Amino acid sequence: MSSRVVGAGWHDVCVRWDISTPQAVVRRLQELPGYGDLTRPGKKLFAERDRFGKWQHLLGPQNVLLAYVVDVAKKERVRRLELQALLGDEGEDDLCPPSQFLQRWRRLEALWRWSACCRLRIRFTCA
Repeated sequence: MSSRVVGAGWHDVCVRWDISTPQAVVRRLQELPGYGDLTRPGKKLFAERDRFGKWQHLLGPQNVLLAYVVDVAKKERVRRLELQALLGDEGEDDLCPPSQFLQRWRRLEALWRWSACCRLRIRFTCA
């Protein structure tokens, strides 16, 4: 049995932000449509079900926005916001070629700014 490389690239990226401190951000995130709650331990998926029961994600079908809440001590609550984004094209050959990574990352940043941040009135920066 032999194998060979037939392609290279990125399938998806995952970015996390700590949102434990800024209560205004947590309040605005809580206002977004989704399944779950940011006021107690657990997860919140920023999506809604359409009339056919299919999930419609806040940032489109190729991106998932989640928030995690964990109690680590009696008085300490940790909150994380996580973006899981597919950079490749839809279909079987879904890798993003290295030459297109920057362009697709910028497209994702623009989508984030206009979809989520306009609703949240906050700004996240990705370096």
